Amino acid sequence: MDEQKLWFLTGNAGKLREATHLFTPLGYEVVPFCTADETVEIIEPQSDSLEVVANSKLDQAWTQLVFLGLADDSLLVEDSGLFIDHLGGFPGVYSATILAKIGLDGILKLLAGQVSEDPIQTMRLRAAEFRCCAFVWNGREVRSSSGVCRGYISLEARGSEGFGYDPIFIPLDVDAEGNSLDFGAEGLHSTGGLTFGEVSLQQKQLVSHRAEAMQQVYRQLLATSSAPPSA
Repeated sequence: MDEQKLWFLTGNAGKLREATHLFTPLGYEVVPFCTADETVEIIEPQSDSLEVVANSKLDQAWTQLVFLGLADDSLLVEDSGLFIDHLGGFPGVYSATILAKIGLDGILKLLAGQVSEDPIQTMRLRAAEFRCCAFVWNGREVRSSSGVCRGYISLEARGSEGFGYDPIFIPLDVDAEGNSLDFGAEGLHSTGGLTFGEVSLQQKQLVSHRAEAMQQVYRQLLATSSAPPSA
């Protein structure tokens, strides 16, 4: 497949790195459609839904794409968050804002009492999941995808890889279909009890929520790449 440009609405270098790692081998040049650029002003809606936030961002970014004469290019928008069971899904869609305000230490303090002598029970008490919702404009239509990575919050921050909440999140093992297994179960892909902050990008993407959503996006792009434009 000839190299195609894929604009990615993000100002997050970590997300850009992950998308580039996934899409470049598949024939796409991933280019940041950065919110820091004055030509791309995005207003994030107040909503508890990742889908609503991502869809709103896509609508606004697509308007900018048309204005710049790039409507035939592909555009990718995603929104993601960390949802902690014990905290009722907090920080959720506000993950980036909360991280900036209280940091990883703040999250760990909120879960300080969630510990048991039984390691498996401790995992359950600190259960959490990353969720990602992605929308893509392929030059003809809008497609959407989602991904979930189930896991738990570590007792301390570990590792310098990744970004955001990666140093305190340990994913559960997954089976051959990419489904998260139960706490303590061994699966096809695993970080071996390491946080996302302690593993390589390649290892992270075997189980991550964003990789799952992005791979669905790619399949949708591939399925429509040779289809004729709608009349």
